Parts: sequence; C-alpha cells; structure tokens
Amino acid sequence: MTKSKYDTHTSPLFTQRNILTLDNIHSLQIRLFLYSFENGTHLDFFQSMFAKNSQFHSYPTRDCNNFRPEFCRTNTKQSGNNGNARGNGGM
Repeated sequence: MTKSKYDTHTSPLFTQRNILTLDNIHSLQIRLFLYSFENGTHLDFFQSMFAKNSQFHSYPTRDCNNFRPEFCRTNTKQSGNNGNARGNGGM
C-alpha cells in the first residue's frame, strides 16, 4: 500500500493517508457518544450512568458543565466488569 519498510513508524503513514489510528477511532467514538448524550439523542438506559458536576452543587465553577467521573475505589470497578472475570455481569 505504501511500499514502506517493515519497521517504519506508522504515525506519519496514517497522517499521510488520512487514516485514523485505533486511539483516534476510540476517542472519536467517545466524543460522538457524549455529543448524542448532550443533545438528548441517546437511549434512556444511559441517563443514570452520567451526571454533570452541576447536578451535585449549585455554585458556579469552571467545571460545572463537565461530566463527573464516577469515583472508583478498586481496580475491579474501574475495569467495568462488576467483579466478574468474564465481564458479563454474572450471567
């Protein structure tokens, strides 16, 4: 496709061909999801999963319109699999 050497850095090749990297695709998907959430085109299922800082206090801060990250005390909670090694919620 580019006739590059085997060990050539891929970042310039992706930029040259206007191809998104996996990190770029992941970031884009998150941004599109949050955009749909902000504009009310998301499923109601997700409504309880995200909250803005302004829902927790009424004073104006720089980050009051940002989404509030869920506090995770353990790595298990951060991974999102609810403690189940298979990640299927115990089913």
